[in-house]
Amino acid sequence: MDTDPPLSASPEELAAQALLDAAIAGARRHHPHVPVIQRLIRTGAVGTTLMHQSAEAGLVVVGSRGHAGAAGLLRGSVSQVLLHHAGCPVIVIR
Repeated sequence: MDTDPPLSASPEELAAQALLDAAIAGARRHHPHVPVIQRLIRTGAVGTTLMHQSAEAGLVVVGSRGHAGAAGLLRGSVSQVLLHHAGCPVIVIR
């Protein structure tokens, strides 16, 4: 389990780490045997970044806002990028 922020973490990175820790705290309590590696990555397009990170993952879980049609096409869909190009299984939760 890797959750320690770097020693030179900015206030924004510390806040992001705290938010991530809080978001998965319940799942960690209910499933302590499941290994989780958390990474805060601050560069790149989200879909592309997650696609590259998926090469080292056993599973990627992403949410979907349900933007169908033109809105989804104009913004791009992280879940679609991952479904087509991830290096591991992907679960999309709506």
